[in-house]
Amino acid sequence: MDRSSTDSAARRIALASALIIALIAAAFAVTIWRYQHSHGASNRALEARADKLRAAQAGTLFWRERESMNEFLLNDNQAILGEIATESSEFDKVTQGLGVDIAAENTLVHSAQAGNDAFIAMFDGSRAAAGTGKHAEQVVVDRLNAHERGVLGPIDSLQTIYANEVNLRLAEATSAGRQALVAALIGAALALAAGIAFALYALRLLRQVSETVDQLGERERALQATVAELSDRDELLERIRQTAGVLGEVSNELRAAASESAAATTEQS
Repeated sequence: MDRSSTDSAARRIALASALIIALIAAAFAVTIWRYQHSHGASNRALEARADKLRAAQAGTLFWRERESMNEFLLNDNQAILGEIATESSEFDKVTQGLGVDIAAENTLVHSAQAGNDAFIAMFDGSRAAAGTGKHAEQVVVDRLNAHERGVLGPIDSLQTIYANEVNLRLAEATSAGRQALVAALIGAALALAAGIAFALYALRLLRQVSETVDQLGERERALQATVAELSDRDELLERIRQTAGVLGEVSNELRAAASESAAATTEQS
């Protein structure tokens, strides 16, 4: 593997790693965001449910108040007036601060409170009819019946608003929770895929390293064989040098003998 291909592979790996890390980070960021949205929607659903219970409690207190008025008209018992006053006070406490952050809800709460105050005032102005006969008592009951919607209408509207808000917030929480789960699964899948990809790349790299080591081993063995061959040649050259030296000495001796033989022949002549 040459240097250029190695650098190109390294750049591709760095780019893929950066992309996978960015995708995983985005997936987990979406997970956290949607989880927080789901948590917030759940809290708002709980708040709306609590407001709905308060509105239902106000309606219950009104009906108790209404039954106490009926009982007073039938029995003319002054002790019941204390119960009516207590129930009216509890009604004001339950509705106090209800829907204060929403203009439409706040308007309904004030309408219910004003309606209840008017209901109490009308009863106070008519309670002298208690014990005076069925006709007079029925007139008061009819008046009370006619003014019930002034209290129950706003309370029913509030309960409808809060019930719809509970359903809406729960749906938002469920949807956001599902989206958070999907984003988390995507992030986990990306992390798993990245791990598998890097494991496969590591195995491929190990194979390449093993092949390179084998190639280097073969080259080293070939080099050693070449060195061995060169060593044998050096020994051959040394022997040739030695033989050449011996032959040189023999040649010198032959020249000397030839020279002596020529000199002796000349003297004889």
